[in-house]
Amino acid sequence: MKTILLGNNSTICFFVENPNVVHCQNELESLVKLSVRVHLFCTSLPRFDFGEAVIVHQILMDSNGLPSSKLLHSTVMLLQDQFLAPFNLGYWIGIRTRRARLKNAFKRASAIENIVQDLKLGELPMLSYWFDDWSLSLALLRKWKSIHSFSTQAHGRDLYEHREPSGKKLAFRRATFKELEKVYCVSQNGLEYLKHKYPGFQPKLALAYLGSERLYEAQAANKAKRKFTISSCSKIRNIKRIHLIAEALLNFEHEVHWIHFGDLSLDERHHDYSVGRMIRAVQNVKRQNKKVTIELRGDCTNQEIQKAYASGEVDLHINTSETEGLPVSMMEAISYGIPLLGIDVGGVKEIIQRGFGILLEKDFTPEALEEGIRSFEQRKDRKEISEEAKSFWETHFDLHRNVKNLIEKLTNSSV
Repeated sequence: MKTILLGNNSTICFFVENPNVVHCQNELESLVKLSVRVHLFCTSLPRFDFGEAVIVHQILMDSNGLPSSKLLHSTVMLLQDQFLAPFNLGYWIGIRTRRARLKNAFKRASAIENIVQDLKLGELPMLSYWFDDWSLSLALLRKWKSIHSFSTQAHGRDLYEHREPSGKKLAFRRATFKELEKVYCVSQNGLEYLKHKYPGFQPKLALAYLGSERLYEAQAANKAKRKFTISSCSKIRNIKRIHLIAEALLNFEHEVHWIHFGDLSLDERHHDYSVGRMIRAVQNVKRQNKKVTIELRGDCTNQEIQKAYASGEVDLHINTSETEGLPVSMMEAISYGIPLLGIDVGGVKEIIQRGFGILLEKDFTPEALEEGIRSFEQRKDRKEISEEAKSFWETHFDLHRNVKNLIEKLTNSSV
C-alpha cells in the first residue's frame, strides 16, 4: 500500500450518484469543516453550495458505443461473472440488465478517466460513498492503471445481497473486490456479513461508522403538561413498516402522542402498498382511539427535525424497518438524549444499548410495541437515560469525529 501524506489542506476524490441524500451531504460538509478539499464526481448536481472547497465534476455518459478493446473487456467480465459463480436462475434471468449496467460502468469510468488524467488526480485518495456501480467504475480505472487505489463505504442496500431483487446476488462483486483497497462498512453487522460472504477478502474489510451532527443545544421541556410523545422518521415505504406503528396504536390503552417526520406521497416507481395501509391505519386510530393523537409533519428538513428533538418534545424515538444498515435518524435522536425503540435487524443493535433502548424481534407484535412504549413512559430515571444516550452518541456517532477517523484511515495519515 502506498502511503500518501496529507497536511491540513488535504485533497480527496469523492464519488456518489446523488450527493443530495442527507447523510451524504452531511459527510461532505464535515469534510469541508476538516479543511479537506474534495473533487466531487456525481451525476446529480448538489443542491447546496460548499464554496471553493468542493470542486464538482458532473459525470454524464454519452450515447456512443464502447471502443473495441473495452467492449471485449466488458464481455469477458460479464462471462466471468455469469459462469464462475454457482448457478442461480434468478441471476441468469437478469443478464441483460447486468450487461447494460456493465456498459454504463465502462462509460462512467471513461468519463472519470478523462478528468482524472487532465487534472492529474490519479494519485489522490479515492472514496466511493456506496458499494455500487460507481465502485465498479473505479475498479475498472484501477485495472486500467488510471488511478492508484480506491476504497468504498458500504451501507445496507449496497451490502446485503438478500435485498437484491435479481437472484439475491449483487453483480460483479468479486471483480470489484479484487481491485479495491478497503471496504468501510458502516456497521459491525455489515462487516461480519461480508467477512462470512467473502472470506478471501477479509483483509480488505474495516468498520467505519457514519455519524450525525448535533445542530442545536438540547432544551429541557415541561413534560408534565403534555402527553408522552413518540417519534419516527422516514419516507413511507414498505421496508420501513411505519404503518405498523399506527396499527399498534389502534388499541393502545394509554395516552400517547405520535409525531412522524417523512413524506407520505406515493413513489410511483415502487407502487408502494404501505402508503395506503398507513393512511387507513391513521384514520382508524383517529376515529376509534381518542387517547392517541397523531401528527404527520410530512417532508421536513433535517434542521426542522433536529429542532423538534432539541426542543425536548420527543420522549422516545421508534424505528420499525424490516432491514437496515445503521440508521442515521437514530443517531440524531440519541444526540439529543432521546431513547430508542428499534428492531433487531442489520446494525440496529449496535446503537440500541440496554440503558437507553429496547430491541424488539423483527416480527414483533403490536402488544410488544405497546409494552416497549409503556416501559419508557413509566420509568423515573429519564434524565439519567438521556445523559447516557448523549454520552454514547459522543463516543460512537459524532459525525466529525467519525469522518476524521475515516479520512485518517483512507490516507494513512492525520488530517
